[in-house]
Amino acid sequence: MMMDDEEALKESVSNLRSAILLHRTDIIRSILSTAADYREEDGLFGDDEEEEAQLGVPKQFYYDEYDDPYDILKMMMNYVDNDAGTCLHLATKLSYADAVRALLAAGSDPTIPNKEGATSFDYCTDKSILGVYNEELLQATANSNTPRVRKLLKAGVSVNASDGASSDNKALHWAASYGNADIVKLLCEHEANVNITNKAGVTPLHDAVNRGDLEIVRILLEYGAATDIKAKEGPCKGKTALNLVTTVEMQELLTSPVIREEKPVANGAATQQALDSESLPSETSTLPLTPASTSSLPSTPLFKCHLQTLSGMTPPANSDTLDPLFRLVWPHPQVTTQMKGPRFFPTSVLPIVIFRELKSDNFQEIVEIWNTVEESFQQVGYSLDLKVVGEASTRRGSVASSIECHVCPHSFNKSESYRITISTVKVLITASDLPGLWYAVNTVLQIFRLFHGNGIPQAQINDWPDLKFRGVLWDVSTGRVPTLETVFSLIDILSAMKINQLQLYMQNTFSFAGHETVWRNNTAYDASDIIKIDSYCKRRYIELVPHVDSLSGFSQWLKFKMYKHLAEEEVDFDPRQQRLPSSLCPTNDESITMVLGLHAQTFACFSSTRFAHVGLDLAPEFGKGKSHVIAQAKGVDEVYMGHLRSMHRSCCRHGRTLQFWANALHDDPEQLWNLPPGVIAMEYGHTVDHDFFKYCKSLADAGISFFVCPGTGSWNSVCGNTDESIAVMNNAVQAAVSCNALGIVICDWSLPGHVNPLSVSIPAFLAGAGLAWKASLDLAIMKSTLPDVLSHHVFMDSSGTFGRALMDLGTTHSNLIKDGSLESRVPSDNRRVHPVAQGPGSQLLWRLLETEGSCNLDKVTSDSLQRAVRQIRNCHKTFIAAELKCKQKTEIMKELEVLVEILLFTTRICRSLILNRKQNSSTSLKDLPAITKTDLANKLLALVDIYQKAYLLRNKHGGLLSALQLLQNFLPHLLPKDEN
Repeated sequence: MMMDDEEALKESVSNLRSAILLHRTDIIRSILSTAADYREEDGLFGDDEEEEAQLGVPKQFYYDEYDDPYDILKMMMNYVDNDAGTCLHLATKLSYADAVRALLAAGSDPTIPNKEGATSFDYCTDKSILGVYNEELLQATANSNTPRVRKLLKAGVSVNASDGASSDNKALHWAASYGNADIVKLLCEHEANVNITNKAGVTPLHDAVNRGDLEIVRILLEYGAATDIKAKEGPCKGKTALNLVTTVEMQELLTSPVIREEKPVANGAATQQALDSESLPSETSTLPLTPASTSSLPSTPLFKCHLQTLSGMTPPANSDTLDPLFRLVWPHPQVTTQMKGPRFFPTSVLPIVIFRELKSDNFQEIVEIWNTVEESFQQVGYSLDLKVVGEASTRRGSVASSIECHVCPHSFNKSESYRITISTVKVLITASDLPGLWYAVNTVLQIFRLFHGNGIPQAQINDWPDLKFRGVLWDVSTGRVPTLETVFSLIDILSAMKINQLQLYMQNTFSFAGHETVWRNNTAYDASDIIKIDSYCKRRYIELVPHVDSLSGFSQWLKFKMYKHLAEEEVDFDPRQQRLPSSLCPTNDESITMVLGLHAQTFACFSSTRFAHVGLDLAPEFGKGKSHVIAQAKGVDEVYMGHLRSMHRSCCRHGRTLQFWANALHDDPEQLWNLPPGVIAMEYGHTVDHDFFKYCKSLADAGISFFVCPGTGSWNSVCGNTDESIAVMNNAVQAAVSCNALGIVICDWSLPGHVNPLSVSIPAFLAGAGLAWKASLDLAIMKSTLPDVLSHHVFMDSSGTFGRALMDLGTTHSNLIKDGSLESRVPSDNRRVHPVAQGPGSQLLWRLLETEGSCNLDKVTSDSLQRAVRQIRNCHKTFIAAELKCKQKTEIMKELEVLVEILLFTTRICRSLILNRKQNSSTSLKDLPAITKTDLANKLLALVDIYQKAYLLRNKHGGLLSALQLLQNFLPHLLPKDEN
């Protein structure tokens, strides 16, 4: 190699090591991908088929087996640094699972020693990293990549490695099910336990017999496979390999005299060797091929029996009880009926039968639904095999262990309805329309996740929503600007919970042309971003709705000189003000022209929606500034209605139905009769004392279509408020159902200094979604099941404890207040909506930061404080022990770790204030000893640093300054004046 080539190699290795040290998986994959492209395009090979024909083996096997001086990727990965060894050594030492997975997938050699003679696998002390190495072995086994398997075994990976899934299949199960005879023989030569069993008690010999591979069966028998081991569970329960035979050849092979005679034993008994397998942790079981044992497939005689049963099928009797796991399907279906009889055991490869009806034009959409959920099914352990059938009437019942789906518009009373029938041989889905099919498929996914490996009880689910529209309003404008990956992650959660509308509030974070001054430093979303989000939503049957506040909500605009003349109240900007002017002057034609321009730019990006939310929240200064004279002459109400009519005309021009906040008309309900036809009122409230029923009834009596809009209350609470948010959701939904509302929009606002992560709002989203779908849901049942729903379906926590800890964290404030009494908070004006316009009304720990410690702590005692701290620490322990498999799992955990630190910091402030409180006086930071303030300042400085890093994991940097505002504003009050 030339010197410049050597230097280029070292530079590439250095870049790869830097990416590993920085935990930048994206950069690692990019570097490896570039090197791989060179290998494919200019380096070693040309056409795949021609080269593989010349080599006689698949190209990847060639890469694993032979060294090539021009293989840059291999040279880079196997380069041995004097200090750390290879890049694989470094990633393994750091317990950086994603990097180890990427390096192994690219072909990194695990047998190369470092200067100390240790391989990378020798540094594998973490369960998750062990799981990654096991994954690589199982993947290579399934692909019959003999060179790769040989290297992994040489490196020290257990020949009895488990896939870690609930099925607990070992390497030899994978080889018997998917590999060739050579790979089976290789594992046996390395002393694989030929009689090892999976969770169902199935041996590799069971799998090989089911597969019908005589050569693999012969090899297993030669190495001592027992023919009389009985399976304990599943379709093969009580059967030996001999019982599964379907051909004469296989029968003769298994009964050959050379086979050792042994006493029949049940799986797990003495015939098993004493070799313990290395289990792969469940959170890392994300293989592209995820086979359960093929013994989960019914044997041929069993399949014939099922078909005979179908031909003269009689309905099974209803069961007297419902399996508790059905209660974790979310939202709760309207009717679930469990049947008596054997369970349905789906195969690892799920046949999806789609009937292409001659009179239907939705075939492509049905295929797209299954393509969209395929990754989620794979995560559970199932791969999808789509099968297209011409006519339903001629092919019914022809595919066993399948999911069969139909769209039958005339078979249901309501839209978005579906029926799921689970028998012993298949799952039948019938839906009223495509959205109904989407919801049915997601319900099936949840059921498969809940019952994975244990069989699904026969059941029938009949389901439909109580509210037509079920939405979430997400403020991504102030204090929080999520990355697209985070947005997509939330959309996945919401769509799985049957949410069908997402409203984005982007007042300061959309790249409006001509208004760059406002969003230049906010890393705003551009039109292409919104189009991507819209497309992502559309594939998941979510309607993406723009929310462009067209009256108030301009506080971040009006601080700039070029917009001041448009304000209702023109004042000099002072960032220390608790409330900044936010309202445009409604009588200024230039203000209206600007807003109409915002409509034109925004609405064009939201192509799939029928709605546009224009806000029209009332700021305190409305009618008291530049419009005061006209408001006095015409009346404030008429000024407001005039502005609303202008916005209505704008929406009509764009073909959109106007949505607006109804709260502005609370004091003047007679104006409801003067609203333009077709508008939709949005009734907002975020406290338990908000009288949704009163205001909804007024809207219904006036003939106005409306939504209820409960707030999560997370934005000013630090950690959420579990019990109150559930109560608010329930109050809103019950009023909606009673007064025949169109739907619900759950509002999650953001504020400057928004310290709580998105995860804190998820319980409220799920509570609202569950009630909107089934309003009769008992609150006690909801509170008892929601933690498990969060663990299983949102965060994919195999420990099953994460959801409970998240909801418990949301009760911190109620633990903090003695005797569980309610906090005394400043009452909010229910005519106003956005919390920036409302002023104080926050939870205690937020208020400690917001008021620099000057708040009432009379209801906080040392005991209640200790109780709250104990709960925070217990939640933290649970978070650490959790085993998440959801998207962005690492980022979510780091956010919650920082949140715990913020909570502990605020409780420390609380304790210091209580201990140093002077008699008959309110608490103040001024009363704290200098040493205490210095200690708090040092902790806060460290907290700000880790908060910045955690924030940027799931958010754009443009919102960071706003997000830090609360913490940074608190710091000067802890520093001596000369340092301030």
